[in-house]
Amino acid sequence: MERMEIAILPNYFLNENGTFNLKEALNLCGKIAGVCYDKEGFEHLKMEKQEKTDKRIKNTLENGHHSVYDHIMINFNLKGIPKILAMVLNNEHQYTTSEKSGRYTCVTYKNNSLTEKEVNLYTKWVEKFKVLIKNEYPEFSDFKIKTLAQENARYLVTVFMPTEMIYSTTLRQINYLASFLNKYINEHINSNDYLEKNLAVSMQDFISKLDNL
Repeated sequence: MERMEIAILPNYFLNENGTFNLKEALNLCGKIAGVCYDKEGFEHLKMEKQEKTDKRIKNTLENGHHSVYDHIMINFNLKGIPKILAMVLNNEHQYTTSEKSGRYTCVTYKNNSLTEKEVNLYTKWVEKFKVLIKNEYPEFSDFKIKTLAQENARYLVTVFMPTEMIYSTTLRQINYLASFLNKYINEHINSNDYLEKNLAVSMQDFISKLDNL
């Protein structure tokens, strides 16, 4: 029986200036795509001529064989992303996300860039919810009551409230997302509907920052 071997492939995709090295990512995926029919396997493909890899990259991109680009996982730190856009991203698979919790963090002017009216409304209802929860569940600890009150009060704040999350997805998926978001932008950027227009503006900002990276 042949002995199993496992190796971790290198990650060459983050440049020193923090941008993504698309060329190296495509190159690796182009070689991975050859595993399907190369009798000598990946180690042999690593040594093949660049022209052959480039041809395979071109073919996979043009013929829709995009699954090989799911091998590249990108981890984003999204700071100041509107909550509603975070909800859109978290509705599209595949991804892994770790988002700032509205249960365990309090809404303030400093970390959320909200208006005075919004913060005052939130603060008012945190205290009201504390009383309501305490009356309904007297056995709950003060900490649990506080976190539940904050979790409920967050629904009184705009869906455009900035949040922060680590968002991990693949090279293929982030491109699919960009295509989907661009379509929404084109259809709604001139909308008279407040939510549609401002969501489109947020998406536009997101795409612009992706382009820079």
